[in-house]
Amino acid sequence: MKKKASVSDKGVHYPGKKKKDESIHRFAALLRNPGKAGGMTNLLMITRMSFAMFLVVILLLGVTLWSAASNNISIVDPEYDRITVSYLEDYNVKGAIYDRNGEIIAQTVVEDGKKYREYRYIESIAHLIGSNYGQRAVESYFYSDLIGYRRENIKSGYGDNVYLTIDVELQNAIYQLLSDIDTGGVVVSDAKTGEVLTMISLPSYDFTLPSADANALYQNGEFVNNCMASLTPGSVGKLITACVLAENNYNPSIYDGGKVEFGDNIAPVSNYEGTAYSEMSMAQAIKESSNVWFSTAAWQFCNLGGTFSTGEFVRGMSKLGFNEVIITQLGEISQSHQISSDDPNELVQSSFGQGKLLVSPLYMNILTSAIVTDGTMHTPWFVSRTESRRGKLISQTVPQELSYTVSPNACNMVKEGMLAAGRDEYGFIYNGLEGEVYAKTGTAEITSTRNNKFITCSFPASDPQYTFTVFDIDGLGMSYDLKPTAQAIINVITEYMTPETPEA
Repeated sequence: MKKKASVSDKGVHYPGKKKKDESIHRFAALLRNPGKAGGMTNLLMITRMSFAMFLVVILLLGVTLWSAASNNISIVDPEYDRITVSYLEDYNVKGAIYDRNGEIIAQTVVEDGKKYREYRYIESIAHLIGSNYGQRAVESYFYSDLIGYRRENIKSGYGDNVYLTIDVELQNAIYQLLSDIDTGGVVVSDAKTGEVLTMISLPSYDFTLPSADANALYQNGEFVNNCMASLTPGSVGKLITACVLAENNYNPSIYDGGKVEFGDNIAPVSNYEGTAYSEMSMAQAIKESSNVWFSTAAWQFCNLGGTFSTGEFVRGMSKLGFNEVIITQLGEISQSHQISSDDPNELVQSSFGQGKLLVSPLYMNILTSAIVTDGTMHTPWFVSRTESRRGKLISQTVPQELSYTVSPNACNMVKEGMLAAGRDEYGFIYNGLEGEVYAKTGTAEITSTRNNKFITCSFPASDPQYTFTVFDIDGLGMSYDLKPTAQAIINVITEYMTPETPEA
């Protein structure tokens, strides 16, 4: 069926190809004779051309406004390779740093054409934020984001804002509790995700001063982030041995007479003050912190085949991430041992947290959290997201599971001992109820004038939400001396992190 023509007051128009061809001829005629072609007058031509130009102007304006709003220089733009970091430092306004609740911790202030960086809570956030004296923290690890340099484009005018997982009010409140600790600190994290809520290392320092003004102090090693440093853990290291033994279903009943000897070339092991505990299981040994039980159990486990071999013990530690590096948003942490089949003395010493066993307080938080939850070890994280100045989400952190795990059997065995320790040995209280805190203490004798003192806790025991490790690595004394500080930390976390109940 042929298409019918339609009639209007402007002539006959044919649908389809004929109409298209006619338009082409009319346009060609217009070019030959603008005044009369196709019956089109100069006025109509001018009107149509004006409308076309108007559309072009609107389009260009839209592109300009979009470009101004995004202020991005794409990687395909010729200008991309010409822009240097120093240019961005000079030209861009550095992004702000916020805590988890949106409270400003650091921002760039512009006055009279000059820029300066403004900080809050300088002492309590020094090792978390600052970058002077060779330290690397949020200001340095997220420097590219803060000045506006991204992989796919460059932000012109303003850098991106960084949002931390840290609760700065909680951080500052806990900092006030650490007045008796000269060298040490505390890490608080979400037990189920690895999200770090507080990280404080002592001594603190004024990171706003030029590096040259305090370079000598840094050279003396006073500004190391101890939360991420590798330290001898003392008896909190028994949790590591307990996980290895429980992984292999090894939980013997061992007589503890206060001291044990293993033969030639192996140093005898004694409990603190030589205290004897008689027969005990793993859970009891964790509760009482028995050096004798752990060294004897590790020794017997490595002699099960009739010939001394640390192979299975070392493999068990590898499953917990030993002799591996864990990469975090603020650098690396490592945990190591030097146990070999030809060095039984090192096995015995490391089994109760001495010897050459080295862990960081941050790692102890990872391990403790895994033990009291479902055995999953998470990468600790400090930054939740980055956003543009206008609030556009640029990047977001999600919890990352590590390949290291604690077996269900180990979780059950070790939790039993930690619960008894928190309830019976240390008497920790959560929310007015006794016995709802998992805990383990540890004291490592480093020199004649220095002990490493640790307490690691997770609570509430019914459904662990928070894990913290507080430590003091300066001076003498025992980990039990940290008990009041640990209890105060539990109280403060409860106060700051418990959601408010709406009024009826």
